[in-house]
Amino acid sequence: MIMAQQESSSKLQFTPIPIFSSNYVWLTQLSGKNEVYITDPGDAEPVLRYLANHNLIPKGILITHSHQDHIGGIDRIKAEHPVPVYGPACGAIPQVDIALGESDKLTLWPGVKADIMHLPGHLPEHIAFFITSEGTRHSLLCGDILFSSGCGRMFTGPAPTYYNSLSRVAALPEDTEVYGAHEYTLDNIRFAAHIEPQNTDIDRKRLETERRIRESGCSLPTTIGNELLTNPFLRADREDIKARLASITGRKPETDTDTFAAIRRLKDVF
Repeated sequence: MIMAQQESSSKLQFTPIPIFSSNYVWLTQLSGKNEVYITDPGDAEPVLRYLANHNLIPKGILITHSHQDHIGGIDRIKAEHPVPVYGPACGAIPQVDIALGESDKLTLWPGVKADIMHLPGHLPEHIAFFITSEGTRHSLLCGDILFSSGCGRMFTGPAPTYYNSLSRVAALPEDTEVYGAHEYTLDNIRFAAHIEPQNTDIDRKRLETERRIRESGCSLPTTIGNELLTNPFLRADREDIKARLASITGRKPETDTDTFAAIRRLKDVF
């Protein structure tokens, strides 16, 4: 099932195409144009069907990192639509035509640009696309570095590196709309409530998420402001969370980074 478009503003639209059991491929479109950018196409066929059914023309492919569920459809899409692939310089992604790294800028359309953020921790090469445009909210295509009320697994880390990446994301404007690559929100909320059982913002988010999924099939986007209230991985500086971890694990973390790492370990087995 293809869900309705998530409209950031009157200018930019983000359409989630579900693939596999939980992934989203995001199509970014400028209102009034039939050109789209395709982000992290792990599977080509649902994307190609959507493009054909809606008379859309790819303008480029945006890649955040090298996991197969994010890159597996590139070759098939390029065979039908030979567009440039933008992504990190990484030997595991030979299809990248234009390598992007920290502080690079990519013009998507006149007046619409993406600032590239290098955000290692999930994988070393991971990047995100921070999109700005006059008359729109900020938008972040963030792959697996941040989810709604969660974050990706720490496959490579180390913990200080990953926590630094999340801290950089947390410092973005609070109205930034966050487009992660997976529908994990309800599972993440259950874990967040385990870490912060007294957090009423998490309770409200659960009800809102259930409504959004019931109505559109998709819980995204979230916002940085919402994540600062409901995402334990962005709240590792809170003393009440440190105390809660002490009650769960028998050891109170000494630093914010230790707190993040302890939360990540608990989530891995939750």
